[in-house]
Amino acid sequence: MGGAPVRGNYISVEPPDRVVFTWGIPGSDVLPAGSSTVEILLRADGDETVVELIHHDLPADQRSQHESGWASFLEALRQTAGS
Repeated sequence: MGGAPVRGNYISVEPPDRVVFTWGIPGSDVLPAGSSTVEILLRADGDETVVELIHHDLPADQRSQHESGWASFLEALRQTAGS
């Protein structure tokens, strides 16, 4: 699924600390569009922000791949934020 376009819809946007959206790949039998949900929580920690990302309803055989993908995106965010 590397490089496949992901589609979803926002379910909840609660500024400034929570965003929830659906996640999946159009036409996929393994992870169809909208079949899983991503929740991002932001929490202040002094002068920094802790980002918690939870990917709900992800098929077991997709977890490792998504875990490494999310880790790389979160690392890119950390570097961009200048921490």
